[in-house]
Amino acid sequence: GVTGLLLFYEGVFLQALEGPAAGVMSLAERLRKDRRHSGMITLESQPIDERAFPDAMQFVAARNLSAGEKQAFSDLRHAVSVRPHMIGAPAPGADNGLWELISAFNPLRAV
Repeated sequence: GVTGLLLFYEGVFLQALEGPAAGVMSLAERLRKDRRHSGMITLESQPIDERAFPDAMQFVAARNLSAGEKQAFSDLRHAVSVRPHMIGAPAPGADNGLWELISAFNPLRAV
C-alpha cells in the first residue's frame, strides 16, 4: 500500500506519498478531487529505491522544528508561492531541501 508522511506546520500541510506508482497516483488524484483540499501542488514525483516511511502514513504536527528545518519549510513555501504555474505539475529537478525536510521526520534516520 501507500505510506508516507503528512506534516503540518504554520497552517500548511506537506505530504510525501510512497509506494507502487499506481497506488500513489490514485491516492494523489483522490486528494486532488477532494474539495477539502485546495491549492494542492505536486513538487516532485520520482521512483525511489527504498521507502523513508515503510510502515504507515505518519502525521506530524511540527512544533519543535530545528532552525534548519524551519528555514527549509520557509524556503519551500516561498518557492511554491513564486511559482504558481507549477500547480498540479511535478517540479523538474526539485530542490534537495524538500527531501531534507521530509527525511528529518523519518524515525529510522541516523541521528
